[in-house]
Amino acid sequence: MGNRAGLLCVVAALAGGLLIAGCGGGDDETLTKEEYIQRADQICQEGNDEIEAAAEDVELQDLTKFITETVVPKTEEQIAKIRELPIPEGDEQTLNSIYDRVEEAIQKFKDDPGSLADLASGNIAPGVEEDSRAYGFKVCGSGT
Repeated sequence: MGNRAGLLCVVAALAGGLLIAGCGGGDDETLTKEEYIQRADQICQEGNDEIEAAAEDVELQDLTKFITETVVPKTEEQIAKIRELPIPEGDEQTLNSIYDRVEEAIQKFKDDPGSLADLASGNIAPGVEEDSRAYGFKVCGSGT
């Protein structure tokens, strides 16, 4: 795998693993599970596209800086947007479990950017991708 391909794989894994967080809320609006998934996945896709576009100019040796200065802030922006979505009734525990693990992973990386090695092994937020897929997300939480 070339440097560029390797960089994009790592960025995709991080973005996929992290771009699912949020805890719901918002106003009196209610969403069905399908509407919630669609809107959250749209937020994640827009963020993923922005991160991938920014990654085109990053050299492999600048990966930690790129993740710290671009991927993490963009992910936190997506989290804020997803938090504004009202969680479908009855799904709070399932979604908050996923979100809590992602938020812990973001904080772990912020506290120790050297934890990037965990990313390569797929351990940045264990179980998030599987649980996200099981819930029905197609973009959020996907490492691919």
